[in-house]
Amino acid sequence: MKSYSLSIYRISINRRLNKDDKMCLSDYDNGKDLLFQLKELFESWKVENNQTNSPLVIKDENEKKISRILKHANGAFEFHTLGRYISGIIESGEFGTEENIINSNTGELQYRKKAEDAQMIPFFFMFNIPENSRYGFLIIERIGNIGIYSTLTKSIQKYIGQNIEEKLVLKIEPFMIREVLNRNLNVVSDAKKVILKGVRNQKLSLSQITENLIEEEHVQTDVVYKAPRNRFLQIRNWLDKLNSSKNKNGHYTFQDIEYADVAFELKIGGNIRTVSIARINGLGTYLEITDSVTIGSNGYPTYNSLQTEAQKLLSYIKDEDEE
Repeated sequence: MKSYSLSIYRISINRRLNKDDKMCLSDYDNGKDLLFQLKELFESWKVENNQTNSPLVIKDENEKKISRILKHANGAFEFHTLGRYISGIIESGEFGTEENIINSNTGELQYRKKAEDAQMIPFFFMFNIPENSRYGFLIIERIGNIGIYSTLTKSIQKYIGQNIEEKLVLKIEPFMIREVLNRNLNVVSDAKKVILKGVRNQKLSLSQITENLIEEEHVQTDVVYKAPRNRFLQIRNWLDKLNSSKNKNGHYTFQDIEYADVAFELKIGGNIRTVSIARINGLGTYLEITDSVTIGSNGYPTYNSLQTEAQKLLSYIKDEDEE
């Protein structure tokens, strides 16, 4: 079963060499508005090939990826603008390899995929660029472990860079929402393993055999706490201990052991992930939506159901701003 999630990113524009000097996104570089520049970019993507009547393909030769705005059989593009919002579906796929396409029931060869062919997967995206604000937001759908962040951000940064006069830097960075972090911690409140990382060997009560094997100074190892069968380790309990055990060197101590980091082996969205405490806030940058979306006839979530979930994600930001 495929898993679906929405990742959220915060957009800002700062003066080069001065990251604290952030621009108003609706009025920068002599009156430019990022929302209108994004519209111009995507309108250029909708230009069609005169011979095939197909939308323009954005090609990344380095990553062997192509992308384009989804165009339905009736000729309509899945691209929408409303107020300070832009949303739609971008198809993206990889090329450069050859594979057999077979019938899943009979095993019969149906088609030999050529190196120039690409299987196009639909990904939802939404921009919110509030007026008179230094920050905007981008929400992108991920399907399993794949998405369009790299392709989309490269295109945006290239287009904006070519169409501004001042020396400015556009950033699109993962953004942590407390409500989302709390929700994800509630879902993944149990771990099978907790790994203490970067423990120096002299800090441990090692057996004589181990001491004979490891004679070098400053050798480091990992210590793994593994839950018994059919039992789990409570993450929140560990986080409480860690928050109170960090020393002035930025390391942690537990049972007289000093270590550089700690990681949790978690099951998230059907996948096993190892998340370090240094990146624990990353759990607040995406929302699992597999059980909340409606699957369409193409086997992927519908645009309307994805848009509904994206609006919920943005509402969490507004709630935090009002606190």
